[in-house]
Amino acid sequence: EYKLHVGLRQQEIPVPGSPFTLTVLAGQAHSLSTTLPSSMLPLRGVVGFGEGQGCRHTLQVMDKMGNECTAGGAKVECLSDSGKVTSKCTDNGDGTYLLEWNSNDAGTFKASVTIDGILIKGTPAPLRLASGTPSLAKTVLEGDGLSSVHAGKNSICIIKLLDEHSNVAIAPPTFRFGMTL
Repeated sequence: EYKLHVGLRQQEIPVPGSPFTLTVLAGQAHSLSTTLPSSMLPLRGVVGFGEGQGCRHTLQVMDKMGNECTAGGAKVECLSDSGKVTSKCTDNGDGTYLLEWNSNDAGTFKASVTIDGILIKGTPAPLRLASGTPSLAKTVLEGDGLSSVHAGKNSICIIKLLDEHSNVAIAPPTFRFGMTL
């Protein structure tokens, strides 16, 4: 919001009503002025579609002059290079958009964001979805040490930890288990 002072130059007299209140609003969202911030990169999340799963970020869009948009309505889309990843974009109505990517498969994918079909700066970007917490129901035990062992000889026992979606999982530091013979 600005104050616009209008006057007659020669006489140095303000025009009646001057100064006028002038409100300048941001223009429409523009792809070449909007950037996926480096603080969001690399895009990361955990597999799944539940609360706290997937990758979610809020994107502030900019107009052609680099001003933050304060209203929604732009055609913003988030995409992935993989059919295994679903994506969703929600207009918050205030110039920000909630971007979401979800999958049941762990891996690295490419994520893109477009405005009116044109990529924004910083995309495509790597999207890394990590496996979830190990599920004991999905854990696989293998090796000859499960069926028989001989005193004084080494025996192999392999424990494959999988998450609820059958992705190879990494146990958190607090994860403990034991074995008895």
